[in-house]
Amino acid sequence: MSSANAWLLDLGDSMRAAIGMRELVQIIEAPNTFSVPLTPAHSRNVMFWQKRMVPVLDLSIRLDNRASKGKLMAIVAFQEENKGAGLGAIILAAPPVRI
Repeated sequence: MSSANAWLLDLGDSMRAAIGMRELVQIIEAPNTFSVPLTPAHSRNVMFWQKRMVPVLDLSIRLDNRASKGKLMAIVAFQEENKGAGLGAIILAAPPVRI
């Protein structure tokens, strides 16, 4: 029997998400973020990580319409269809747990 290899992300307010082991790149505590005008509420900020501008996603706003109070950011890798790999940051309420 195989076991799952994922990270359980705590988004706050009893919301959770899971991502694959290889997609979680790094956890950062309270990085500087910068507001971007005229962007959706759930992706209003960016941060700089290793000389790259990375969009910050507040999935709590997207899923529940309430801003996250978390201070942790998960840098995650993703692959868009017909495009190259990208990076994003997800606001976390607590450190991820391996499942």
